[in-house]
Amino acid sequence: MEHHNYDRVRQMREDHIPYAVIEELVHPVNGDVIIDFGSGDGFYAAKFSRLIGKGKVYAFEHSRAGVDAIRKNLSKNGIDNVEILEKDICSSDLPHGFNKVFFSNVFHDLECQDSLLERLSKATGLEVTFIEFKPETPFGPPRDIRFSSSQLAAKLGKHGFRLVSERVFDYHYAQKYVLTGT
Repeated sequence: MEHHNYDRVRQMREDHIPYAVIEELVHPVNGDVIIDFGSGDGFYAAKFSRLIGKGKVYAFEHSRAGVDAIRKNLSKNGIDNVEILEKDICSSDLPHGFNKVFFSNVFHDLECQDSLLERLSKATGLEVTFIEFKPETPFGPPRDIRFSSSQLAAKLGKHGFRLVSERVFDYHYAQKYVLTGT
């Protein structure tokens, strides 16, 4: 993604997806180890890092522009508990010890959705939060790869995740899941 696109994404995020609501869903607390898949410019990784104390955020980002944007964001804010993983989500091992996973407008793009969910379903006590485009949103990814909130819930349910909270915004929705039995 080009740098000017990050500026556009940042503005859209601030205008349409209130951070306070996302923080409430993810509920980052001291000691959490969070994977931020498709971290983009590192906005959420940086925000979560301030709330987890000695915890850690793993910021997965495969684009060079994204990695550069994350580094700049972390450096500017003096953040040292975020590790950038410049790797493809689908072909990378997952870090150990994570208890939360976050996807912001990236899950719909993954070719490995089911295999990644299968790997995530092996974690104990895992919470997973998604932000996704509504199918009817007039911009964003191609409509044929978007999930309605019920389609996403059905996909996660097949891998043992239960929807525990949902928030709906103008153009997006956010959902939080836990593994069944937790």
